[in-house]
Amino acid sequence: MFVLKPPRSKALRPYDRRSIPKNDEDEVQSYKATPSTPCPVRILSLRLHVRAIYVDTIADIMPLNNGPSGIATTKERGFEWGKASAGRYPINGETFVSAMKRTEVLDMNYDWQGRACSRGATLDWAFLNKPRDQLTNEEYEEQWTMQIAFNSGTRGRSLGLTGRGFLGMIPQGAVVGDRVFAFLGGRVLYTVRCLGEGDREGVFMYIGETYLHGWMDGEVMELVVKGEAKVEDVVLV
Repeated sequence: MFVLKPPRSKALRPYDRRSIPKNDEDEVQSYKATPSTPCPVRILSLRLHVRAIYVDTIADIMPLNNGPSGIATTKERGFEWGKASAGRYPINGETFVSAMKRTEVLDMNYDWQGRACSRGATLDWAFLNKPRDQLTNEEYEEQWTMQIAFNSGTRGRSLGLTGRGFLGMIPQGAVVGDRVFAFLGGRVLYTVRCLGEGDREGVFMYIGETYLHGWMDGEVMELVVKGEAKVEDVVLV
């Protein structure tokens, strides 16, 4: 999923790797949006055909920055988004605020060397902005790794809300109306843009990888098993 060491430049790190390196002897399992599925891919007439499951459509987008004013704006917009679901996140019952804090760090913990090491992370806005002279050495290390997680999660991405009320970290190039799919064989979800209607309805432009909170560990495949979602052919150009 993530590279062992941070890149020298501020390049966007891809999610979709087979595992997260932790150290030389151990590995932590990464996201598994479509676990244990084949990856049927065909190229026909210079178009890439993949098998995919539609998840949702992007309904609202908020750009992010890691300064105090940016965090305050995020909190305010998040509270507004949460009102539509009475403060609860629609897929797993946690609070909407909790879901947003986990989304902004991609649910990923980092060590002090900047290496992704485990799932289950959350962002503490107040703690992240606490002055250094008010922190113990242990707290400072925790604040440092939290800042790394926030920077890694938000770099090159925006916070998005889907039509059914799900939160995601989406590519900065995404716009309202773009769709989120799970591709068979993929570890993460993907944002694409429909290029037409009628006979071009299934033709899309690839926008980028996407983290959608509550949908990164096989939940979409459970819907397919229940008959609540279907696998379809998606053409990427």
